[in-house]
Amino acid sequence: MPRKSKNVRRGNNEGTLYQRRDNIWVAQVTVGYDSKTGKIKRKSIYGKTRTEVAMKMSALVTDVNKLGYQSSTSDNFETIMRHWLRIYKKSEVTSRTYENKISNCRLHIFPAIGDLKLNEITPDILQTLFVNLLDKKQLCLDTVKKCRYLLRQFFEYGVENKYITYNPISKTKIKARDKDKAKADDYKAIRPEYRTAFMNAVDKHPLWKPLCLASMFGSMRIGEMLALRWRDINLEYGFLAIKHATTQVVEFDDYDNVVSRTTIVSDTKSAASEREIPMPNKLHEAFIALHARRKLEEALLGKSLTAPDDFVFGTENGKLRTYHGTRTMFSRFLEKHQLHDKGIKFHALRHTFSNMLFEMGENPKVVQGLMGHKDVKTTMLYNSIDKKKQYSSAVSILDRAASSMEM
Repeated sequence: MPRKSKNVRRGNNEGTLYQRRDNIWVAQVTVGYDSKTGKIKRKSIYGKTRTEVAMKMSALVTDVNKLGYQSSTSDNFETIMRHWLRIYKKSEVTSRTYENKISNCRLHIFPAIGDLKLNEITPDILQTLFVNLLDKKQLCLDTVKKCRYLLRQFFEYGVENKYITYNPISKTKIKARDKDKAKADDYKAIRPEYRTAFMNAVDKHPLWKPLCLASMFGSMRIGEMLALRWRDINLEYGFLAIKHATTQVVEFDDYDNVVSRTTIVSDTKSAASEREIPMPNKLHEAFIALHARRKLEEALLGKSLTAPDDFVFGTENGKLRTYHGTRTMFSRFLEKHQLHDKGIKFHALRHTFSNMLFEMGENPKVVQGLMGHKDVKTTMLYNSIDKKKQYSSAVSILDRAASSMEM
């Protein structure tokens, strides 16, 4: 009786090796993608022994990894870039970042230059692409810059593998539009004239008060708040340890379509984001009140809600809240209190934290540490204070310093 097929599981991009019912060994290796459908192209290798086929497959995989897909010089831009994204970029970045890159390619890059051969793509073609994205599609400057940076990395790969002789992206430029410059100068925090109304609204809500104060007075990002556990809060001494954040793990099919999303607790955004900060009295009191309320709910529901591993801002059943769900609830909360048109985004709460410190004249390096930024330049981008006000404050400080030196 013929032997049944035996599949041998291998690593990513290492192909598939198995034995057919007629005892012939078969290997399959991905060698390309259809430029129109994105469907995988595979090459099959046959032999009488497993060793024979394994050696042939290993040689083919090596060629694919070193030289790109077979006949790559005749493939169009989209086919080769899809290969580069899947083989090289996918393992370097988070699944959410990969999803953003794929989305930018599908929406903005492939429709414009996807059918061209690599050696047909010139600086003029790329410059025209960026101008159209900014002026015709009216994309924000940040999105266009991300497209340009992704293309720069891809063309560097093309030069290294001798598909092209130079990187055409290096001769292109992106000029910000006037509205992009204005947007960059927009006040990103909650404006002072709306802060009292906002604080009055959250003060009456058992969830939004501690959640919003954790960002406004604790510098926390939304993902850091959702991942916060009771073991991270020292209620006795008023310290807050920020060690984790939520993120989404995105699963893709063979055509890079999203098939599932799962919210998990992971590391913070960067090593600098892991920090311990003292809580202002207002935030400390809010956490004490939240802990007391969750204790009562714990007794009523018969579920653990305040154990060290329980989520501080978990659902009524103590489960992890999702980023999307929390933002949706926050939008409804703002609308209910007529604050939806005041420019208050969730991330504006964190901007407000830094702005209040800058308004009081705090050292930017101190603000950087509290914010968990790797570079003080990032911290300064959070500073939305009017420069005239800053300069007046600086002059006042100098006047006091000068007075102290008078005899």
